[in-house]
Amino acid sequence: MDSKKLKMLCLHGQNGDKNLMEYQIRHLKACFSQVMEFTTIDGTYDCPQDPPASLAKFLVDGRTNFREWLKLPFFSPKEGVPDKSAYGLEDSVTYLKQILSSNQYDGVIAFSQGGIFYRHFWRIT
Repeated sequence: MDSKKLKMLCLHGQNGDKNLMEYQIRHLKACFSQVMEFTTIDGTYDCPQDPPASLAKFLVDGRTNFREWLKLPFFSPKEGVPDKSAYGLEDSVTYLKQILSSNQYDGVIAFSQGGIFYRHFWRIT
C-alpha cells in the first residue's frame, strides 16, 4: 500500500463543532492514525439552542454556542419560510465548496446534521 495517508473530512452534527467532533472521533483517530489524516471543520451558522450542559466544556475561545449546517425554523424562525422547512443550505454549500477547492479529501465522516447536509451538498452540486 502507498505510504500516503487517506485524507478524511469530518462534519459535526447540529449543536456541535469541530472540537466536539474531534472528541467524538478520538478512538477512530487513534485506531487509524497510521493510514488516515482527519480534518474537522465548523458548521456555517451559530446554533441558537443552548448547548447541553455536559458538552459545554468543549466550547472554546469564549464561544457560548455550538454550530450547525442548516437553520431549522422551529429554532431560528425566518419570515416567509414554512415552519417545517430548513434553510441556509446555499451558504453552507458555498462554504464547503471553498474548503474543497483548496483541499482534496478521500472520504467524509459526518455525524447527524453534518451527514444530512453532505448528502444534500452532493445532490445539488
